[in-house]
This record gives sequence, C-alpha cells and structure tokens, in this order.
Amino acid sequence: MYRRTLAAISAVGLVAAALVVSLATPASSGTFPGANAKIAFAAKADQQSNRNIYTVNPDGSELTRLSTSTVREQYPSWSADGSKIAFSVDNLGNPGSIGVMNADGSGRTIIYTDPADYIDEVSFSPDGSKIAFSTSGGPTVIGVVNADGTGRITIASGHSAPQWSPDGTKIGAIGSTGIVLMNADGSGATTIPSTTNAKSVCFSADGTRVTFSADVSGVSQIFAANIDGSGQVQISADPTVNAFGPCFSPDGTKIAYTQNGAVITANADGSGGYATLVAASSQSFNVSWAATPLAPSPTPDPSGPSAPKFTG
Repeated sequence: MYRRTLAAISAVGLVAAALVVSLATPASSGTFPGANAKIAFAAKADQQSNRNIYTVNPDGSELTRLSTSTVREQYPSWSADGSKIAFSVDNLGNPGSIGVMNADGSGRTIIYTDPADYIDEVSFSPDGSKIAFSTSGGPTVIGVVNADGTGRITIASGHSAPQWSPDGTKIGAIGSTGIVLMNADGSGATTIPSTTNAKSVCFSADGTRVTFSADVSGVSQIFAANIDGSGQVQISADPTVNAFGPCFSPDGTKIAYTQNGAVITANADGSGGYATLVAASSQSFNVSWAATPLAPSPTPDPSGPSAPKFTG
C-alpha cells in the first residue's frame, strides 16, 4: 500500500553511503514494566532496493538481521507463540509471495505466490493456522491462506492492510473511509469513526484499542484510540516528519513505529516517552511487536568475543 510513498521518502531524505544499523542509547523510557518481546521490522540492506527482516529487543539491544535475500522482504508478522515470522516478498515485479521463517531466521520458506499481483501486508491469525494478506498492482483485495499456503480465498475487495483481532473473530483493514472491522470471513464490515485517512491498523493485546497511522496535512502521523473510535490521542510528536506502521507492545503501554527510517517506541497514552531503538540510517519500515515475552538472556562472558555489529 505504501510502495510509492516509501520509495519517495527513501530517495529524498534517507540516502547514505552504506547501511550502518546503529543503535542510539535508549532513553529511560525504552525499558518499561510488563511483558516485553522482540520487535521485527524491515530495513534496507546495503542501501540497495532490497529490504530484509531484522529483530531488536524493546530496549534497543540484540539487533539481529534474520535474512539476506536479494529480493524485497517486508511487512513482518509474528505468530502468537513467537516461534515464526510471516512476511511478504516483492520479487521486484509481479508476482508477490508470502514467506515464513523461524524466529531466529532459519527455515525460510515461500508458502504462497500470488498468480498476478504484489503482496503487501501480511498477518498471522492468533491460532497460527492462517495468514491474511492484501494485494496491490491490480484489484486491491484481502485474501487468506492456510499457514502452509494452501486454501487461498478472497474475503474482501477494496480494502488493504489486514490485521487479525486478538481473539481471531475479526480482521481490521483499511478502507476508503477509514479503519474497517469485519468478521474473519469478510462479512459484517463496519467503519471505526474518526479514522479517516488511516493507512494501517494494529490491535492492542486485549482488543480494546487500535493504533494506526493517518495523514494530517499531508504528513503521516501515529494515533491510538478505543475500538469504537473514542479517546483518540496522537502518539508521534513531529508534524513535519512521516511516521508509519504502529504496533502495540504486549502489555499495551508502548507503541512502536517507524519515523524517518528509525524505529521508535513511545507511550501508548500519548504522553511521550520516546526512545529510538534503531537509527534512521537503517531506513526501517513495517514494525511488528511479538506477543511472547522474551526469555531471560544469559550473562555474557566478559572474556568472550564482543557483540556482533550488524552493518547490513
């Protein structure tokens, strides 16, 4: 959905000699109470047209490149148990595909290739049995496939950017008048009020709130609201810089998004608390916050090798 917009932003403001995915020192708000989990995102590798999938802890540590493909991989989506990541694959031309890999980047498999169109956003169902996706390049539709790529069906036309609700009964998507909520089979579509110009949507873990990006005077900003559209607050702070693709933390206290190519977290109530996890030189897009808390990390051996540096 954002293919042309993101390409333009990258060309204008984010050119660098080489990709150096550097980490800013996290602000005190970068570590927060409640369940935390890894954040997956797509980033440009080596300043080329391809993008790969990375993960990072919510405090900015353990930045890891999961894929090294020469095609464009984007729109990562975690399975509910945190064991797998689904993503779309743009082969730099039709057709598009859906890939799935283990959380450590192993076992990368293309499970589905669309016969005609690009594939944009993908979303794992909460039970891990299905993946919803949207297409572009032809008629914009929302499709669903089984997690092994079989059984493709189309559930809606004219909508994009699907996201499953936490209980699996609904799919949120973007329609011509805002965020659309529909049953998992595409029936019963309704629009959330006060979400005009929305371009992406993500549910909180309890299903009571949504976060989304929407244009304000031609600049994409991040918002959060109750599921009925009430209680809307703006999350992003700079009215001159585009921000995209927000997603709630597992405990609902934080929202991650990308802004000018950086991965940012902020308080979900609109009170600020900004922390930069990955610097703008990464040209990052499309965050997804896992629902499964991180396992405790082992204490590193001071005499052992230094931590790796990911340079694309």
